[in-house]
Amino acid sequence: LMADVLLKKSEKEQLKTFQSFLNWFRSEFPYYHDKCDSCGASCKDDPVLQPGANAMANENAKHEMVDRESEGTHECEQSYDEIENTFNGDGGDDDFSFLGYVHPTPSEQLGNAFRTELYRCRSCSSFTRFPRYNKALWVTTTKQGRCGEYSMLLYRMLRALGYDRVRWVVDWADHVWAEVWLGNGVHTDTGKGRWVHLDPCEAAVNNPL
Repeated sequence: LMADVLLKKSEKEQLKTFQSFLNWFRSEFPYYHDKCDSCGASCKDDPVLQPGANAMANENAKHEMVDRESEGTHECEQSYDEIENTFNGDGGDDDFSFLGYVHPTPSEQLGNAFRTELYRCRSCSSFTRFPRYNKALWVTTTKQGRCGEYSMLLYRMLRALGYDRVRWVVDWADHVWAEVWLGNGVHTDTGKGRWVHLDPCEAAVNNPL
C-alpha cells in the first residue's frame, strides 16, 4: 500500500489494493448513526415507541440529568431546562433520538471539535455525546464518525503512506470524500495517471456520485 510501491503497478492492481484497503477501513471505522454509549441501542434499529413512551423516557432522562449534576460529572453546558425544552417543544413527540447541538467540553475541544451532537437513547433514556472531531488521532481512538471525519482520516493516512497527490473533495449535496492520483501504471488519453475517487464510508473506489 506504500505509494512508492503501489504507484508503479498496473491500474487494475492499484484499484484492487485500494478496494481492499477501504473494505478494511469501513470494518474498522463504522458509520455512526446514534448508537447509545450505555446500552448500545440505535434509533434506526429500535422498534417504534408505544404511545406515551416518550413522556416516560423524558422523565427518566430528567432524573438521570439531576443525578449526574449532583455527582459533579455532567459536563454539558446546557441546563436540564434547555434540554427539556428540546423534548417538549416542536418535534418533541417524534421517535428520533437526536436532540440537537451543544457546545463541546474542554476535553472534546482538544480534538478540535467545534460542535457536539447530543442524543437520548429511546431504550434506556441515557444521553450520548457525539463530538465532531477534526483531529485524526481522536477519530482513530473513538472510531466514531461520518463522511467528514472518515474522509479526513483517510486523507491523513494516504499522506502518511507517501501519496503526495491527494485531495479532499466537498460535494454541495453534503458529502465529502478523498481522491488520490494513480501513478505511472495508469495510462490515459492525456498521459500517465489520473484522479480516483475513494469513499471510506461506502468503501467505494472509482465510483463517484
